[in-house]
Amino acid sequence: MAHSILMSTKRKLKICFWGNAASALQGRNKGGGELQIALLAKSLAKAGHSVTLIDSEFKENETVIEGVRILPVSGWNEGVRVLRMLTRRIPQLYRELLDEKADIYYVRMPSHWNLIPYLAAKKLGAAFVIGCSADLEAGDFWTRVHYFYLMNHEYYRLLSVALPTEMITPYLFRHAQFVIAQHDGQMAAFRKKGIQSKVFPNLVDIKKLHSVRSTEKEGFIFVGSLDVSKGLRELIQIASLSPHSKFTVVGQPRGRRSGPLVESLRSLPNVEYLGRLDHDSTIEQIGKSKALLCTSRFEGFPNIFLEAWSVGTPVISLAVDPDGVIERENLGIVCHGDLNKFVELLSRGTLQFDRDHLNQYVVKYHAFEHAAKKFESIIGDLTEKR
Repeated sequence: MAHSILMSTKRKLKICFWGNAASALQGRNKGGGELQIALLAKSLAKAGHSVTLIDSEFKENETVIEGVRILPVSGWNEGVRVLRMLTRRIPQLYRELLDEKADIYYVRMPSHWNLIPYLAAKKLGAAFVIGCSADLEAGDFWTRVHYFYLMNHEYYRLLSVALPTEMITPYLFRHAQFVIAQHDGQMAAFRKKGIQSKVFPNLVDIKKLHSVRSTEKEGFIFVGSLDVSKGLRELIQIASLSPHSKFTVVGQPRGRRSGPLVESLRSLPNVEYLGRLDHDSTIEQIGKSKALLCTSRFEGFPNIFLEAWSVGTPVISLAVDPDGVIERENLGIVCHGDLNKFVELLSRGTLQFDRDHLNQYVVKYHAFEHAAKKFESIIGDLTEKR
């Protein structure tokens, strides 16, 4: 059914998203993947498609936000804690997904729960779409386990989350109608595995950020989860070796090993630790900074990069450069893992970048306003190639 519908995007589609993105639709971003689901859902609803988001964390009754119908999963937290997955959660989620009778079921971010939307799509003859949210998802199993779990000593999550997710996710990637990559590098990695993939760039709502641009820039800012896999140790080293530079840190500890490291970071006299801020306040801090710092070894295409460029702030990255875009488009500086080079850059004090160019890159390739047409095009292209 859905395959013939997708061959022509002239007909308006019924699209069902699964994920905890209701808070992002309400202006409270939980994470990058959830924000991308919210932005794509809004753009498709604005284009006239019928869009539903099923969110197990949504505690309110069914509602509509910016054209997106949000549904909770009835009875999600009821029943005996150990047994309710089988007695309540799985059967109720499956029923509600089937009731939607959607043309497309879309998931993003690895989770063993994504198997349920896949089964619903298969039952209905609908298309199942996975959006990739990090380079590691296109990589190998042991690298993911090392950076997602072992670096933070999350052994409980390794057993309870990682293993079931790693058993299911590769199967879903192979059997999805579409795997949506964030950039060409991810697409190439999927295609090496024989997985059909197409690039759909991350989105940013530039209109909401335009007023945040600041002409006064001082200090450097780090935004994100504070854990070892995100480069927390490297951030501490950089700040320690740059005593004359001011650092603003926005985020909160994640993982068992992060607490003492965050305390070491906070104790540095040139570091202002703000903890977790709301989205608008975070963007305001980025807009006032000379550069956004990234000390991770692996990412996807971070939303925070797009938001920084939107407000005229370049990125200094230790290792991450999604598909080479930072260097190719002159959006910042990549140090290719060289910590000394990173520190040397900060000591220079001034960074010469064209703020309008940073903003225009985002407008050209990542604007929310063009998302629906791009997504419709990808659906048609990928279907024709199957």
